[in-house]
Amino acid sequence: MFKSTPSDFHKLGQTANGSEPYLPQLTWALFSAYRITFIWAAFQAQILKIGVDARDFIRKDGVDQVLIKALPDHEAYIKEHKSLSHVHVVGVLRERILQQLRETLAGKVQDEEAVARASAIQKAVIILTEQIAEQQASAVVVPG
Repeated sequence: MFKSTPSDFHKLGQTANGSEPYLPQLTWALFSAYRITFIWAAFQAQILKIGVDARDFIRKDGVDQVLIKALPDHEAYIKEHKSLSHVHVVGVLRERILQQLRETLAGKVQDEEAVARASAIQKAVIILTEQIAEQQASAVVVPG
């Protein structure tokens, strides 16, 4: 049972962003994509809990876009299976994060392509975060 308010999701993101450790841009961007995937799922559960008809206003392609940016080699799978793919590709995303961490520990430096990819992922995460905030505001149910 969720006992959170819409602002709790915003606070969660702010806390994680404020605690960003020193990590290469791509590693942090992949983690951000991983995190927003779960925040989105929790947001959808919260919307259903308060009784709002989610079909009317929740855009479902935001997470797809984030995951496609984070895992371009899985683009066809994500596009074909939409939100059903999320449960499968978050495992792949987790492995990519761990791979990036191992490479960082081994002293590998990220190239310009990795930094550009990280920027694209972060932009998609920001867009989805803004969509969640807007949708939270429109889903507030005022007791009457």
